[in-house]
Amino acid sequence: MSGPAALRRHVVATLTRFVAFALLVSCRDTALTRPVVVAEATPSAGALPSLRPSAAVMPAARTGGTMPAVPPEWNASMARLGSGRLSASLSASLRRPTSARTAPIAASVSSTGLPFVRHILLENSTTGDRAAWVIGPGAQITQAVGLGNLSTAWHMAGFGDFNGDGYEDILWENTSDGTRAIWFLNGTGGVIAAVSLGVVPTQWNIAGAGDFLGTGQEDILWENTTTGDRAVWLMNGSTVTASVTIGNLDIAWHMIAADNLCGDNKDDILLENTTTGDRVLWCMDNALHVANSVLLGNLATPTWRIAGTGDIDGDGNNDILWENTVTGERVAWLLNGVAGVTAAFTLTVEVPAWRITGVLIPQTWTPVTFVSLSLGRAHTCGLTGGGTGYCWGLNDVGRLGDGSFGGVPGTVYNFVPTPIAVAGGHAFTQITSADVHSCGLATGGAAFCWGPNRTGNLGTGDTLGTATPAAVTGGIAFTVLSAGGGAGGGAYTCGLTSGGAAYCWGGNGNGQLGDGTTTNRLTPVAVAGGHGFSQLSSGEAFVCGLIPAGTAYCWGSNATGAFGNGTVVASTAPVAAGGGLIFSKITAGYSHTCGLTSAGIAYCWGTNSSGQLGNGTTVGSLVPVAVTGGLSFADLDAGGGNSTCGVTGGGAAYCWGDNTAGAVGDGTNTNHRSVPTPVSGGLLFSIVRQSRFWHACGITTSGTTYCWGYNAFGQLGNGGHSIVTQDDHDSAVPVKVAGQP
Repeated sequence: MSGPAALRRHVVATLTRFVAFALLVSCRDTALTRPVVVAEATPSAGALPSLRPSAAVMPAARTGGTMPAVPPEWNASMARLGSGRLSASLSASLRRPTSARTAPIAASVSSTGLPFVRHILLENSTTGDRAAWVIGPGAQITQAVGLGNLSTAWHMAGFGDFNGDGYEDILWENTSDGTRAIWFLNGTGGVIAAVSLGVVPTQWNIAGAGDFLGTGQEDILWENTTTGDRAVWLMNGSTVTASVTIGNLDIAWHMIAADNLCGDNKDDILLENTTTGDRVLWCMDNALHVANSVLLGNLATPTWRIAGTGDIDGDGNNDILWENTVTGERVAWLLNGVAGVTAAFTLTVEVPAWRITGVLIPQTWTPVTFVSLSLGRAHTCGLTGGGTGYCWGLNDVGRLGDGSFGGVPGTVYNFVPTPIAVAGGHAFTQITSADVHSCGLATGGAAFCWGPNRTGNLGTGDTLGTATPAAVTGGIAFTVLSAGGGAGGGAYTCGLTSGGAAYCWGGNGNGQLGDGTTTNRLTPVAVAGGHGFSQLSSGEAFVCGLIPAGTAYCWGSNATGAFGNGTVVASTAPVAAGGGLIFSKITAGYSHTCGLTSAGIAYCWGTNSSGQLGNGTTVGSLVPVAVTGGLSFADLDAGGGNSTCGVTGGGAAYCWGDNTAGAVGDGTNTNHRSVPTPVSGGLLFSIVRQSRFWHACGITTSGTTYCWGYNAFGQLGNGGHSIVTQDDHDSAVPVKVAGQP
């Protein structure tokens, strides 16, 4: 075979036999026997790369080194590319490659618009110039722009969203002094920060960046050009949390790129043998093991090299870019998502000194801003101004409402650490979340719920769970919903109509449905007493509501004094609560309640083992006690948990109570807080919401959502979590939810 076109024909044939010669590989294997395949599927006499155990020292960084300075042209040019405002007359000093096509595009290539801007980034190995080709419809090069000049020692080594903000970043390495660095980019590809990763011995080369554990965190793939050792840095942003060996390969094998190429939404590794010309795809298993090793074929001509991977035609499948180091020809293989080649064509012919470094998609998803939040036990939901619901976190029972009962597609983990849209296309005015289920209120007043349904808490007339929003039975038009209860069988939901009539459904073991019984209900039943409510708030096994005059009523469990009426007597129907005070807002915790007066004074009552009443003690109270500190709050939330948060009229956020995993947000994760404690960071919030299990989130006055606290299941939404690598990805200070502006 003499070029990529011939190799492509072999790949198509080979992939039809993929199952026949797929071979399970462990990184601890000491040998890999070549699979037996038919002759026409084996154009090379070379063997598949065999991993060997490695005893070498792992790549370790030391401080020092230099940093790649951002050329002055970079940000301005990237901004013009992203906005479509690229000037037709570029400065002559910005040297860039041409973009003339030398071959017609294949007829099968899509001509639709791309969902995100795509750039092929290049660097000139002779001059140090950097440039970008903008890819338009049909995978055609539509623009070329110079991005400035850096020392030729600096090389773009990989691309990935390292800080979880929805924007791809650039990984750099200095081939002279061994410095490694990250440029954090904004949504147009402009550099907003540059962070050094330290100095690593130059025999260690960065082979690429990928999410090798399926966690939503980009990691760094390494190879040692002297020993053949291969390793991965597990990353949390720009922090190395662990250094893990993969094994050892013959040094003729080079890892070229890491990307999802096997069609299972896992980042895989592409290799080429510089001696034999063999090209191999390792399909990875999200546990740093090679699940399948696929011989793509052989391209003995040493002048052809794989230059990078990425989705250049916008079909959601990553493609392969080739370049000829002698002739300068650049070729694209468009793939179908399972490594099958659907089209191959020449992009352009360019001076060989220009080398493709990869495909950059500056904005990897459309930023969303939330206007309201609701927090469950291990998941979070947000609502946009347009009524679209998003959820993130644990999804073992469909609690995210995206149509799945699992996590990141193609992984074994049952959580999604960044916002994902709720299925169904509903326009919601409110979302409410309990421990494991959520409900949304549609614009016409119809209620929809999703998640597990053991007690009828979804209101669908049965006990079948669902991973997509299901309509609540009865045709009642609601104006407010409030979900409560836990996974142990007590989950329930309540709602108010425009006339103030309250209805509840689901678990009723403690009388929390308020219908005078303790019988579970699969469909909405009217709350007894005939009160007209203006607010409802659901705790673990009790509900409190306000009538328009501001008087509080509660029903359900009262074992810890959550009613605030001086007793611990439960009730299956509403009884007067709150000590006779008049409130403008009422909010229920796990087993405590708080109320806010029109003057901004906060009162709390009930259990106080973690200081959640905020009165400077850990002694519970059967009647309302004033929150210490003399603060005037504009909003208050107990979130169904054991912490409470409030926001002052000026936007300052305070939390108190259980501080496990940093739920108070004051920068610590030890000791509980029995008085209002400022949330760290100096951010100004319009709302702050507490969860039922150690995390909190808030929306700033500028519309950006932050979360803090426990993050084992990605409920902070920043792309991190802690249960896979056992690293501490909790945050005791606010972190920005991914995709925020």
